[in-house]
Amino acid sequence: MNEVELQKSKQRGIRARQLLDDELIRSAFNDIKENIYQKIGSSSFDQSKEREDCYMMLRAIDSFEGQFKKHINTGRAAEEKLSLAQRVIKRVQEF
Repeated sequence: MNEVELQKSKQRGIRARQLLDDELIRSAFNDIKENIYQKIGSSSFDQSKEREDCYMMLRAIDSFEGQFKKHINTGRAAEEKLSLAQRVIKRVQEF
């Protein structure tokens, strides 16, 4: 990755972290999951299809959150690479 791509990854990571840390978004995720768990808990023995649907919804939510976490981790790695490059440039300039 070049510097522009690293900066872009870093910014995406920062934005992803801001979104996941947003109280409204966290609350929405938690409410959705709670509703799904309630549906699972209140389902009858013969409603296996409904429970499977709920399981798939939980997996989709986890996948959605996982994509944000991926951007956060990629952004952190990009930030570390940029920091290392800046330290190397500073040392080279000192010589």
